Amino acid sequence: MVRLGCFSEALQKTQNMQKFVKLTLALIIFNLNTGLLLRLQAQAIDPPPIIRDIDVKDGIATLSVGFQTPFAWEKITFHSRKTYPNMWPEFPPTRHSLTFGHFEKGLAEWFQYDFIEMGRYETEDTYTVNVSFTGRPAKKGVFDPDKRILLFDGEIYDPVIRTPKYVIQVSETLQAWSDVPDSMQETSSRHPWSSDASVQVETGALDTLFFRLQLVKN
Repeated sequence: MVRLGCFSEALQKTQNMQKFVKLTLALIIFNLNTGLLLRLQAQAIDPPPIIRDIDVKDGIATLSVGFQTPFAWEKITFHSRKTYPNMWPEFPPTRHSLTFGHFEKGLAEWFQYDFIEMGRYETEDTYTVNVSFTGRPAKKGVFDPDKRILLFDGEIYDPVIRTPKYVIQVSETLQAWSDVPDSMQETSSRHPWSSDASVQVETGALDTLFFRLQLVKN
């Protein structure tokens, strides 16, 4: 009985040790994977662009490209939805615009009518900014990522970003790829934040063509 008891006790200790080793290994693997994921997330400044749709007509392929640019106050120009009379009647109406840190960190620029008012800004959280202008009370701006609008000074502002630099490549076989020259493509320099940009590419008489798009790092 003593021997059986010793064997049973030893077996239990062995099983407990195996469980401990498995748990330890699982924790090590989890930590390694988590660390790798965090490092990858820290290194990935901008997610890769996605070609969401392609429409081909008359030798022109129109690509709907989602650049997936993360929200950042310093990368976006906000334009008022409301328009204002131009100081020169023969010119079209203007819109107020806001920028944050485009030329200097902490500097806000508010274009109104025909002048620019400068102030200092601080972010309260990801989607809230506080702006102070000389001689007037501080103003708060709140961005709604779902509606894609900024509420500032009682008005609605729409976010617009610069279209990132990119290279379009084409292939007929998915094996050999070649760059599309600038002369054979066209896109706007700006587009609404979090919306697809339209990129047009000349395809000629080719029936089958594959596209891929890569960002160009500055």
